[in-house]
Amino acid sequence: MTISYWTGYASTYSYTAFLWNDRNLSNVILAASALWIVGFMYLSILMIGCVIFKQTFTSILFTSGIVALISLPGLAEPIAKFSPFILTLKNVDLISGAVVLGEFMIPAWTSVIISVVGLLIAIRLFDKKQL
Repeated sequence: MTISYWTGYASTYSYTAFLWNDRNLSNVILAASALWIVGFMYLSILMIGCVIFKQTFTSILFTSGIVALISLPGLAEPIAKFSPFILTLKNVDLISGAVVLGEFMIPAWTSVIISVVGLLIAIRLFDKKQL
């Protein structure tokens, strides 16, 4: 995933820089990194679903349900700053300079923690599973 993502990012950034000479964009790499972190979180949740369920569709439904549960606390204003989905919702604002990088630190750490916990749960469940 990582090699494909960053190869795609590099090729897209290269032809964008070649076709449009506007270099006033800031924090482009940080915005791409934020999307990579959220993608890794999605994959760790999907791994749990794949270990629990045998069918692919069921594991995708599980991932959708967990993502919906994670996004629910983001609706409440006091704890919305902890939502990892800020990384996907405001990354264009980060590139344009409308948002400062500090607003991304807490959601990034939240996403990393969810990813690590998800991977540990998937490993634990896989070790207990009969093959």
